[in-house]
Amino acid sequence: HYPSGSKGYPIINDVIGKLNRKNFMFKYDPINVSWEDNLKRMSECDIYIEEMNSDQNGIPLYIFGIQAIEAASLGKIVCSRFPMFDKYEETFGECGLIPTNTPEILKEKLEEFLSMDDSDFIELQKKSRRWVENCHSYKVIGKRFKTIFNKLLKEKDNNV
Repeated sequence: HYPSGSKGYPIINDVIGKLNRKNFMFKYDPINVSWEDNLKRMSECDIYIEEMNSDQNGIPLYIFGIQAIEAASLGKIVCSRFPMFDKYEETFGECGLIPTNTPEILKEKLEEFLSMDDSDFIELQKKSRRWVENCHSYKVIGKRFKTIFNKLLKEKDNNV
């Protein structure tokens, strides 16, 4: 967990303390580093816990952050509080991020991942990477923008 701000570290740390696993190393560093250095330290993880706060500075959080996409693009299993998961999947399709909206779910998911055999674990990491490629790559986002812009232009032409 390498937060860029307050991302629920006390919740995450409490959950980590309750894991009954010796084969698990939790790394945490609240110090902000360059983007490249942050990618390097995220690349050393197998699982990335992105967010567990329900709000940031009093503003409710409903969706994952950029670090979730960055970690998934590195092929990491990404856990994050994500109350709009179902709405996201309705809009964009299958999501490779693991919604962990409560400490209990986070603990359950981490226990599940730590007990997986290697092939299932690696497949979940690949699913995470595919999700970014299929839903958040520059090419996909560009096509989505093009569709929206064309629709707006068509609506404008119809209203003139």
